[in-house]
Amino acid sequence: MRLIDSHAHLLSAAFDDDRAAVMAALSENMEAVVECASAPEDFPRIRELTQAWPFLYGAVGVHPEEISHWDAAAAETVAAALAGERIVAVGEVGLDYHWAPETAARQKEALAAQIELARQADKPVILHNREATADLYDLLRAHRGVRGVVHCFSDGVEVARQALDLGYYIGIGGVLTFKKPGPVREAAAYAPLERILLETDCPYLAPAPHRGKRNRPDFVRYTAAVLAEIRGISAEEVIRTANANARRLFGLPMAEE
Repeated sequence: MRLIDSHAHLLSAAFDDDRAAVMAALSENMEAVVECASAPEDFPRIRELTQAWPFLYGAVGVHPEEISHWDAAAAETVAAALAGERIVAVGEVGLDYHWAPETAARQKEALAAQIELARQADKPVILHNREATADLYDLLRAHRGVRGVVHCFSDGVEVARQALDLGYYIGIGGVLTFKKPGPVREAAAYAPLERILLETDCPYLAPAPHRGKRNRPDFVRYTAAVLAEIRGISAEEVIRTANANARRLFGLPMAEE
């Protein structure tokens, strides 16, 4: 069964030495990979990569850690890039108060603007959240009606309920496989399977048994196996449902039989 990774960073420098070889290997077992931008400088590179590899799709946006890149020109660049072929979402965008909490107001302004760009383009948003949960969900409640996914979900049932009530999917990655996964295990058991996406966030957060090494999109199978164990179903059912969820959210084509 081919896999879908709903969140990857294959343009990371971690792949600079062997990107072509990795992509060729992925083409054998990946149905789709969504490659996420962090800043406008990524957009042309994503366009080139998606044109070279038929299984790859792109998302464009300004990440909160790149808030210094956000201005009116960046907003226009995001809007223009969303019209591009094989661009399926606005992302990765969101709030991150870990490194620069003093930029919170500017981050919220940028996120609100990019959510509205997603609304105008009828595309989903891919949301990043680090130490900003209350502000993120307040903002999402103020901008209802846009679909998307809260990526790299690591919170518990109560936060998952907020995301689900607003119509968002939750993206489950390698953290679920860790010996101490935290509250995400309970959220993964609680959320309807039809509202879960599998992701890697590669090259980061590699799942067990590869923790501490470079992550890659086909490692979603390890997360699928743990999620299947938690829910008492087969890994095949997890993958089949998560793939269908990703196709539905991002408008991806049906897999060829």
